[in-house]
Amino acid sequence: MIFFHATVLGNLPRKSNSRQWMGGKRGLIKSDKALDYVKYAVLQLNQIRSKHERNGIVFPIEYPVVLGMKVWYSNRRSDLSDEIMADILQVKKGAGVIIDDNQISRKILDRGFDKKCPRSKIWLAPEENYEEVMNKVFGVDIDV
Repeated sequence: MIFFHATVLGNLPRKSNSRQWMGGKRGLIKSDKALDYVKYAVLQLNQIRSKHERNGIVFPIEYPVVLGMKVWYSNRRSDLSDEIMADILQVKKGAGVIIDDNQISRKILDRGFDKKCPRSKIWLAPEENYEEVMNKVFGVDIDV
């Protein structure tokens, strides 16, 4: 059973490429582009989480989960990365879907390209539903 699914609009930045050097005591901080994405994604995920709560799902999820993601980037140069999304899903980062990203026991990732509408499609399910998440990410029935 997949208990959380969402589509987040925007070009998902890679965590390692989303930092900028500020010098002095400040050191590395998130770039403006990454901060804007995080704010926008948290707003979208909060609305989607509220819809799931009205359907009886209790958040934050407290047990180990499988994260499935299909990310459509605006160009082919972007590296596939889930780190920022895993951060955003946490209670302490604002979306409140899971308590901590260390609950993610398995990740299933795929990428595509859509210059006009970059986005990330996300599925979360209990560990035992790994195959169902794989089928959603890759769009076919896969025997594992």
